[in-house]
Amino acid sequence: MISYSMDLRKRVIDACDPAIGTNEVVETFSISPAWVRRLKQRRRETGHFGPKEQPCGSIPILSNHADKIAKIIA
Repeated sequence: MISYSMDLRKRVIDACDPAIGTNEVVETFSISPAWVRRLKQRRRETGHFGPKEQPCGSIPILSNHADKIAKIIA
């Protein structure tokens, strides 16, 4: 999933700061009200409003059994 740009996030947060309602911000930027609420919540809880870090891929299944495999091979 592609996340919204930091530029849009900053403009939305800046629009929310002067006590403009969520519905006005939603109409101005054509975005989801739930996304605006989550963005404001993330900033309130963590102090940041950037996208969450995404994992860099899955953990290989065989790495869980590396010891067993090495014993079998030996």
